[in-house]
Amino acid sequence: MSAETKPTGTVPVALCVPNEFADGFDTQDILTDGSHQEIADNLVDLLVDAGALPPGIKMLSLEYEEDFNALTIDMNAAYGEAVTDSAGTVTEYAIVGTVANTMLNYFNAHFITITVEGKPLKSNFTSDDGSPSNFFIDQRTNYREPLELHDLPNTIEDLPDPAAIENLYRFISGYWNSNGEFVAFVTHCGKPHIEYGIWNSDYMRSGPVTNTAASGELSVEITFLAEEQPGWEGSDGYPEESITIQVDLSSFAKNAKLKVGADGDLSTFTYAGMNFQEALDASGG
Repeated sequence: MSAETKPTGTVPVALCVPNEFADGFDTQDILTDGSHQEIADNLVDLLVDAGALPPGIKMLSLEYEEDFNALTIDMNAAYGEAVTDSAGTVTEYAIVGTVANTMLNYFNAHFITITVEGKPLKSNFTSDDGSPSNFFIDQRTNYREPLELHDLPNTIEDLPDPAAIENLYRFISGYWNSNGEFVAFVTHCGKPHIEYGIWNSDYMRSGPVTNTAASGELSVEITFLAEEQPGWEGSDGYPEESITIQVDLSSFAKNAKLKVGADGDLSTFTYAGMNFQEALDASGG
């Protein structure tokens, strides 16, 4: 980002700060000075000054990848400690979300990865690479309109439009469990991915989504390129291959469950969390 992206001077900046219940975020508009990059570098300091983050927290570096509209920020150890010390509470949710949402809003970016002194942030609200869950993104007040269940048929009808794919993932993002199996709709490097596996086994297929299409008013077919899985004792492994799964959302609005499978053989899956560990814990594995 260049200093000329926005004019130097007194400019309005929207901070995403926790609401009074710490279960969502409000916008706090402030005025500050500096170029676009200078303000970006100071956003975490502004959040500390606003009381949205504990004192001592600093952002060490920031990178913006324009091609992917994605951010990577590196935070100091105090930030990681604040997240760890508040694990499992609304404070953890607030500390992760206020940074993620403020940065995303300021750059109007789609994706963010948070590291702590170069290592992925460990949190109940981030994936293994430090990417906050889409739940935060949906809570932002200045980025996208919230989705309602009545938007689902139109979302499916508009597939494979990229905006519709993104909205579909907003509905179903996360890990889902069903009788020892799991399926995950996640985002890696700005692109939708599928993960499918069987708990307590070495079997898991995963890879980027290559096609998404409507197969009915409330059902879709998603094709992903499953990466090669090396063999292990008693198995020859699996080659790289395209796999198409069916996702039936007809009962999603009634009981928040999905039916997922292939070749018409679908099983019922229930939501299990935004990351692998949550899903594993929910499975009893």
